[in-house]
Amino acid sequence: MNTFSSNVFLRSITPPLFYLCLLLGVSILSFKKPSYNWDMLAYTAVILQYDAQTKDVHQLVYQLASRQLPADTYDLLAGASNPERKNWKENTVTFHQKLPVYVIKPLYTMIAYGFYKSGIPIFKATMVPSVISYIMTGILILMWLNKYLKSVPATITCSMIMLLPPVLEAAKLSTPDFLAGMLLFYGVYFLVEKASVTGFFIFGILAVLSRIDFIIPLLILLLALTFLAKELSVGKLIAFMSIAVVIYLLIARNASGYGWNILYFPSFFRTLNPKHEVRSAFTMHDYWELLKAQVMTALYYSHFVWLLLIAMLTILQYRLYKLKSNMAILIIISLMFAIAARFLLQPVVADRFYIGYYLIFVTLFVVQLTKRPRVMVH
Repeated sequence: MNTFSSNVFLRSITPPLFYLCLLLGVSILSFKKPSYNWDMLAYTAVILQYDAQTKDVHQLVYQLASRQLPADTYDLLAGASNPERKNWKENTVTFHQKLPVYVIKPLYTMIAYGFYKSGIPIFKATMVPSVISYIMTGILILMWLNKYLKSVPATITCSMIMLLPPVLEAAKLSTPDFLAGMLLFYGVYFLVEKASVTGFFIFGILAVLSRIDFIIPLLILLLALTFLAKELSVGKLIAFMSIAVVIYLLIARNASGYGWNILYFPSFFRTLNPKHEVRSAFTMHDYWELLKAQVMTALYYSHFVWLLLIAMLTILQYRLYKLKSNMAILIIISLMFAIAARFLLQPVVADRFYIGYYLIFVTLFVVQLTKRPRVMVH
């Protein structure tokens, strides 16, 4: 290989290599210094229940937490200055009342369980799915944008996306949010770049197995692909939706073991109130109060408005009569409806819940700026 060829080769591999080092560095830092959210205690309880010999998971969770977590972190999660968390630590019944919300994420808890059984401390194991999802998301974004940008601009753009505050924060959490968001992101990639509805459906189902509420974007996009894009026959729509609903019910059955409704959301509504108290009835007044509080949260304490702005800027790149003929725009509009539906069912705004939407909207925005994606021909 002559000197010129060597220089060209080095210039071609240097940006991606730098980017992969960035992903690896962020992942290691996230794993070593996680956010230590309270949810890791509940997910640890679910993981421990996979072992039949484990009986009193409530006490075991806090025993393991006291040994594996930093002292100040343990005090914070155990409720040293929070009466509600203190009650969960001291009262087995109230702790178990929290678990229905966590047993309905089987793919996440099973992955974490696998790493726990491989020898990783259980609280670290709850971090692994988020770290892996961060790396896999970063790799796909680079592969995707390399189709539309040269190596250096693609690397810089991908680095900026993966360093966005909501993305970095989600990578440090013991939650299924990044995992589910990554799977939805992969599904959209297959839909836009590979024209594969089946590929989208498979990843969509995996996202539902990670977070049950991802049934919403899956069903809405399937309907849009059938009746607007004409990419899916009615017969396949019925088959796909039937599979999705059956899987949803199988997941929700995990919560029914705690006395919850098999449809999940009817029982979930009882937990919806600003003070996070379980009530026998949740009135419309309570609902509207929660809606107003979460709208203010979205405006002042999240990046949600930026998410909507990116979506609107992407849509505005196309004239109105072209909206239905462009796959990327159809996806964005469908996901905006999914966001609205999800907010009505669970009026809680947190950036981690929408990490998949952030990734999809930002990536499609860049794609729309650089090159027109596939246009459907009828």
